[in-house]
Amino acid sequence: MASKSINIFDILNKKSDGSELEDEEIQWFVKEASKVTNSAINDSQIGAMLMAIKLNKMTPREAASLTKSMTFSGTVLQWPEEWQNILVDKHSTGGVGDKVSLVLAPALAVFGLKVPMISGRGLGHTGGTLDKLESIEGFQVQQSEERIREIVEQIGCCIVGQTKNIAPCDKKLYAIRDVTATVNTSILSKKAAAGIKTLVMEMTYGEGALIKTRQLSEELAREIVKFLFIHIFLITHTIDVGKELGMNIIAAMTKMVSPIGKTIGNAIEVLEAVDTLNGKGPKDLIDVVCKLGACLLQSTNIAKCFEEAEKMMRSTLNDNSAAEKFRLMIIKQGVDAKLASQLMKDPREVLKLASRKTEIKSNSNGIVNVIRGLPLAKVLREHHAGRFSVEDQLDYKVGIEILKDEGDKIEKGWLFKV
Repeated sequence: MASKSINIFDILNKKSDGSELEDEEIQWFVKEASKVTNSAINDSQIGAMLMAIKLNKMTPREAASLTKSMTFSGTVLQWPEEWQNILVDKHSTGGVGDKVSLVLAPALAVFGLKVPMISGRGLGHTGGTLDKLESIEGFQVQQSEERIREIVEQIGCCIVGQTKNIAPCDKKLYAIRDVTATVNTSILSKKAAAGIKTLVMEMTYGEGALIKTRQLSEELAREIVKFLFIHIFLITHTIDVGKELGMNIIAAMTKMVSPIGKTIGNAIEVLEAVDTLNGKGPKDLIDVVCKLGACLLQSTNIAKCFEEAEKMMRSTLNDNSAAEKFRLMIIKQGVDAKLASQLMKDPREVLKLASRKTEIKSNSNGIVNVIRGLPLAKVLREHHAGRFSVEDQLDYKVGIEILKDEGDKIEKGWLFKV
């Protein structure tokens, strides 16, 4: 029997009516969406497809099929067999002041875990992980697949951009950030293509996050995994889409109204990350890093229990072992060795921060009730710390340093330094 002819019009009509797509139809869509030229579908049709998915959802089988098709639309990184239980990564749905990855990846590498972290750029109020790292002179986010393998083998971690061969379909889908129903598929396909075996997903919600309510964040988490509540973290070994990809997925819920840490920007967030690696970071940032890291240490059986794992993570920030991994990583990714050492000793002298500073003061006595990160980040975007469109160029020097904590008393004192 001859195979039926597949076209985008039938697929769109089918999904728009709420019908379930066949594996062959999903595979065809991913194949055509991955093409740079001569594709049978255009970007507007891809957008229509994603909107149909958002409105009518996907069945678990469809989601697994789409994710697997996206994963294998390009190269899947191959690692030594003995690494299969130690390949880990973290992904966050994002928020203001999120520099967690910069600290977490090298801290995990201290314990022998392998962290080939494929990160993204920011399209919103502040830059993404790659934008932050590019504020370090010489740092190269684009690395070949061979070079990624070399860095991970020698150092234990890298933080790189997606190569053109890794999950190419993801690049088009990920650009449509507002279609939240496709975020899980995009994230998982990219992580699976990197060969990850255990993934911790930080599901952020609140005014300072991309997902505004806990309900929506939980719904997204349920599309990725089935989970149980353990304090503020959701830990699972029962996996839907992840199981199909051979990944153990851990989901963690984090409320985000205030920024993570005390800085917002690009270079200034690297400064705070370096301070944290040297044991001098803000408590909230250290807590998030150590709890997410503890999930991975426990899941890979490096630690016997969560409490032990959290203590192990904190130790890497106190004894400078995570800082040393970060220094070696950035050297491998293009930073001059002398400059890298100087950065770890005195980041304010190395990073190019804004020379013009404005101190914003309170004009009355009182108590800081809440620090809302989103309005601050929107101000920074107007000054080119973030993007309105993919083509926008960032000014890495622009940033805000928050000088007070929630609950602090103020006597006509400083609040922010811009």
